[in-house]
Amino acid sequence: MKNRVIYFLKNTFLTQNGARIEAKGTQQNPITFTSDNHTRQAWKNLYIYGSNNEFEYCNFEYGNWAVNFYGYPGYATGNVVKNCTFQNNDQGLRIQNSDVDVTACLIEDNRHPLNLWAP
Repeated sequence: MKNRVIYFLKNTFLTQNGARIEAKGTQQNPITFTSDNHTRQAWKNLYIYGSNNEFEYCNFEYGNWAVNFYGYPGYATGNVVKNCTFQNNDQGLRIQNSDVDVTACLIEDNRHPLNLWAP
């Protein structure tokens, strides 16, 4: 299978609220979330509201907050980010009011690499 690329237009975002996202690429064929013009902050972010979401072998680049896990309306659990790359974003990974297992990820060349907000 070829690499899968999701292009975001300027100032667009994706909100997950009440559903579940399972984005699983492979080492050889990752899933890439990027902008259509490859400039930092070109697209907004993925807003993840809720529990049990999984991202594995995904690349997140040129976003504002790339991925924002936000436990709403209550604390979110069971979220997993594994073997992912966050680069050239304003904020690579933002975690608020959520339990997220982040394993073996590369977070580089972001203005704010990782933001953790306690409940």
